[in-house]
Amino acid sequence: MANEDRIPGVVFHLESSETKKVKGQLVAEVKLNAHINDLDMFDVLVEKLDGLKVYASDDFQTQVNDLLREDNEGLESEVKSLKEYLHASNETLEQKVSLALEREKELQKENQTLMQRVDQLEVLERELQNLARA
Repeated sequence: MANEDRIPGVVFHLESSETKKVKGQLVAEVKLNAHINDLDMFDVLVEKLDGLKVYASDDFQTQVNDLLREDNEGLESEVKSLKEYLHASNETLEQKVSLALEREKELQKENQTLMQRVDQLEVLERELQNLARA
Protein backbone atom coordinates (compact mmCIF):
# COMPACT_ATOMS: atom_id res chain seq x y z
CA MET A 1 0.00 0.00 0.00
CA ALA A 2 1.45 3.37 -1.01
CA ASN A 3 1.96 6.02 1.68
CA GLU A 4 -0.85 8.16 0.29
CA ASP A 5 -3.22 5.19 0.80
CA ARG A 6 -2.37 4.76 4.49
CA ILE A 7 -4.82 6.01 7.08
CA PRO A 8 -3.01 6.61 10.37
CA GLY A 9 -4.95 6.25 13.61
CA VAL A 10 -7.57 3.89 12.15
CA VAL A 11 -7.99 0.17 12.89
CA PHE A 12 -10.42 -1.91 10.87
CA HIS A 13 -12.35 -4.85 12.35
CA LEU A 14 -14.19 -7.43 10.28
CA GLU A 15 -17.94 -7.37 10.98
CA SER A 16 -19.01 -9.93 8.38
CA SER A 17 -18.04 -11.46 5.08
CA GLU A 18 -19.84 -13.64 2.57
CA THR A 19 -19.67 -14.72 -1.01
CA LYS A 20 -22.66 -14.93 -3.32
CA LYS A 21 -23.46 -15.24 -7.00
CA VAL A 22 -24.66 -12.10 -8.72
CA LYS A 23 -25.59 -12.47 -12.40
CA GLY A 24 -23.65 -15.72 -12.56
CA GLN A 25 -20.47 -14.19 -11.13
CA LEU A 26 -19.06 -14.91 -7.68
CA VAL A 27 -18.95 -11.72 -5.61
CA ALA A 28 -17.54 -11.22 -2.12
CA GLU A 29 -19.09 -8.81 0.34
CA VAL A 30 -17.05 -7.63 3.30
CA LYS A 31 -18.31 -5.34 6.06
CA LEU A 32 -15.81 -3.56 8.27
CA ASN A 33 -16.03 -1.44 11.38
CA ALA A 34 -13.44 1.26 11.81
CA HIS A 35 -12.02 2.15 15.20
CA ILE A 36 -10.81 5.73 14.88
CA ASN A 37 -8.26 6.82 17.49
CA ASP A 38 -8.23 10.40 16.21
CA LEU A 39 -11.64 11.90 15.40
CA ASP A 40 -9.94 14.48 13.20
CA MET A 41 -9.22 11.53 10.88
CA PHE A 42 -12.94 10.78 10.35
CA ASP A 43 -13.34 13.00 7.25
CA VAL A 44 -10.02 11.73 5.85
CA LEU A 45 -11.17 8.15 6.43
CA VAL A 46 -14.49 8.68 4.64
CA GLU A 47 -12.75 10.43 1.73
CA LYS A 48 -10.10 7.70 1.33
CA LEU A 49 -12.58 4.83 1.60
CA ASP A 50 -14.89 6.26 -1.05
CA GLY A 51 -13.53 4.65 -4.21
CA LEU A 52 -10.56 2.98 -2.51
CA LYS A 53 -9.21 0.29 -4.82
CA VAL A 54 -7.97 -2.98 -3.40
CA TYR A 55 -6.17 -5.08 -5.95
CA ALA A 56 -6.41 -8.82 -6.28
CA SER A 57 -3.29 -10.65 -7.38
CA ASP A 58 -4.75 -10.93 -10.91
CA ASP A 59 -5.32 -7.15 -11.02
CA PHE A 60 -1.78 -6.56 -9.82
CA GLN A 61 -0.35 -8.94 -12.42
CA THR A 62 -2.40 -7.22 -15.13
CA GLN A 63 -1.08 -3.83 -14.06
CA VAL A 64 2.49 -5.14 -13.97
CA ASN A 65 2.02 -6.65 -17.43
CA ASP A 66 0.58 -3.37 -18.74
CA LEU A 67 3.52 -1.41 -17.32
CA LEU A 68 6.00 -3.90 -18.74
CA ARG A 69 4.25 -3.74 -22.12
CA GLU A 70 4.43 0.08 -22.07
CA ASP A 71 8.11 -0.06 -21.09
CA ASN A 72 8.75 -2.60 -23.82
CA GLU A 73 7.02 -0.41 -26.42
CA GLY A 74 9.12 2.53 -25.29
CA LEU A 75 12.29 0.45 -25.50
CA GLU A 76 11.32 -0.88 -28.94
CA SER A 77 10.83 2.69 -30.09
CA GLU A 78 14.25 3.67 -28.73
CA VAL A 79 15.86 0.64 -30.39
CA LYS A 80 14.20 1.56 -33.70
CA SER A 81 15.47 5.13 -33.42
CA LEU A 82 18.97 3.92 -32.58
CA LYS A 83 18.94 1.50 -35.51
CA GLU A 84 17.88 4.31 -37.86
CA TYR A 85 20.61 6.56 -36.44
CA LEU A 86 23.23 3.81 -36.78
CA HIS A 87 22.09 3.03 -40.32
CA ALA A 88 22.37 6.70 -41.30
CA SER A 89 25.75 6.96 -39.56
CA ASN A 90 26.94 3.81 -41.33
CA GLU A 91 25.88 5.21 -44.71
CA THR A 92 27.70 8.46 -43.97
CA LEU A 93 30.79 6.54 -42.88
CA GLU A 94 30.68 4.40 -46.01
CA GLN A 95 30.47 7.56 -48.14
CA LYS A 96 33.45 9.06 -46.33
CA VAL A 97 35.46 5.85 -46.74
CA SER A 98 34.57 5.76 -50.43
CA LEU A 99 35.69 9.37 -50.88
CA ALA A 100 38.89 8.65 -48.95
CA LEU A 101 39.63 5.65 -51.19
CA GLU A 102 39.04 7.74 -54.31
CA ARG A 103 41.34 10.45 -52.94
CA GLU A 104 43.96 7.82 -52.16
CA LYS A 105 43.85 6.62 -55.79
CA GLU A 106 44.19 10.22 -57.01
CA LEU A 107 47.18 10.76 -54.72
CA GLN A 108 48.78 7.53 -55.92
CA LYS A 109 48.42 8.72 -59.53
CA GLU A 110 49.90 12.11 -58.61
CA ASN A 111 52.74 10.37 -56.80
CA GLN A 112 53.40 8.16 -59.82
CA THR A 113 53.44 11.23 -62.10
CA LEU A 114 55.85 13.00 -59.74
CA MET A 115 58.15 9.96 -59.62
CA GLN A 116 58.19 9.91 -63.44
CA ARG A 117 59.13 13.60 -63.45
CA VAL A 118 61.89 12.94 -60.90
CA ASP A 119 63.20 10.17 -63.14
CA GLN A 120 63.11 12.55 -66.15
CA LEU A 121 64.93 15.24 -64.14
CA GLU A 122 67.61 12.75 -63.10
CA VAL A 123 68.11 11.78 -66.76
CA LEU A 124 68.36 15.48 -67.73
CA GLU A 125 70.81 16.12 -64.85
CA ARG A 126 73.07 13.29 -66.05
CA GLU A 127 72.91 14.59 -69.61
CA LEU A 128 73.87 18.07 -68.38
CA GLN A 129 76.77 16.62 -66.38
CA ASN A 130 77.94 14.71 -69.48
CA LEU A 131 77.70 17.89 -71.61
CA ALA A 132 79.58 19.86 -68.96
CA ARG A 133 82.45 17.32 -69.01
CA ALA A 134 82.70 17.30 -72.78
